[in-house]
Amino acid sequence: MSRLSYEDSCRALQSRKIIDPGDIPPLPPRPPRYDDEVLGVSFFRTELADTKLEHLTLPHTFFGRSEIRGSRFEIPTFPSRPRIGMISSKWILALPAFRVRI
Repeated sequence: MSRLSYEDSCRALQSRKIIDPGDIPPLPPRPPRYDDEVLGVSFFRTELADTKLEHLTLPHTFFGRSEIRGSRFEIPTFPSRPRIGMISSKWILALPAFRVRI
């Protein structure tokens, strides 16, 4: 399976009730900061457990005060490792599987 577009990725998250239904969150023009008013797709005070989030395109995704365990963010191979989110000004690298407790 190929990677989904940003809009299709948001719809996939909405259909799985991971993000709120409705409009597609705007795609911020730069990496997020905690004090931004518009974050786009964000995981704040969210718990994801044993969730497969494969083949999604989620640039500039904000992760803050969330627990993510046993979840998979598999992506196609890229020439360099893509960055998928930011925690306290440090980037999370997209790996085949990782655990993060914030």
